[in-house]
Amino acid sequence: MSSQPQGRPAGGRRRSPQAHAAILDATLGLLAEVGYSRLTVEGVAARAGVGKSTVYRWWSSKGTLVIEALHSRLNHTPVSITKDTRADLRAALLATFESFADSAIGETIPAVAVDLLRDPDAAERLESLLQPPRDSVRAVIEAAADSGDLPADVDVRLLQDLVAGTLLYRRLLRRTSPDPVVDQLLDLILDGRVPRAEQPQDSPHVEPVADTRTIRGHFAGPT
Repeated sequence: MSSQPQGRPAGGRRRSPQAHAAILDATLGLLAEVGYSRLTVEGVAARAGVGKSTVYRWWSSKGTLVIEALHSRLNHTPVSITKDTRADLRAALLATFESFADSAIGETIPAVAVDLLRDPDAAERLESLLQPPRDSVRAVIEAAADSGDLPADVDVRLLQDLVAGTLLYRRLLRRTSPDPVVDQLLDLILDGRVPRAEQPQDSPHVEPVADTRTIRGHFAGPT
C-alpha cells in the first residue's frame, strides 16, 4: 500500500480541505448522474469550482479520483468475533456483499476495472477501498483457525479471494440475493461440502448418495 499521506498530494503541496471536499462531492454527484465512463475531470473541476490543474495535481487520473471519492463515503463496520464461527463468518460474508451492493461502488468497479491495467495507482487505491470487508473475513478465518474450526495452516488469502470473487461476481453480474450463495460458501469453507446444483422441480426425485469426500484439506496453506 502507498505510504503517501492522505492529506498531502504527491507533489508535496498540502491540499485545501475545502477544495478537497468539494472535488470529492462533485465527483460523487457526477458519478451518480452520468456514470464513470462519461465522467470527466473537466466536469468535476467545473462543478467543484476549481481549476482542472488542481485536480490533476492531487490525483493522477480519473480512476484514482473516483476511487478516493467512493472511499470517502464507505462506512464498513468490522465484524465482532463471538467464537460462533459460522455466525461470525456469515456476518462477514454479508458485510462483504453489502459493500458491493452499494449502488455507486457496485456500478463503478466494473467500469474502473478497465483502467486498472494501465493505472497501477488506481489499482492500489481500489485494493484499499475493498480492504475493510476483506479484513473482516480474515479476522474470522484466523479466529476459526485458532479455535480449531479450520486448519491451523489455512490459506487465508485464498479464502479471502474466494469469498470476494464469488460475491462480487454474483452481485454485479447475476444481481442475486446473498443468502443462497453465502450458505454455500459457509458449507464449503467450514464443512468442506461441495455445492450441488439445484434439481428442476419437474425432475424425478433421487435420493442423495452419501459422499464422505470433502475439500477441507485443500484450503491448507503451503507446507
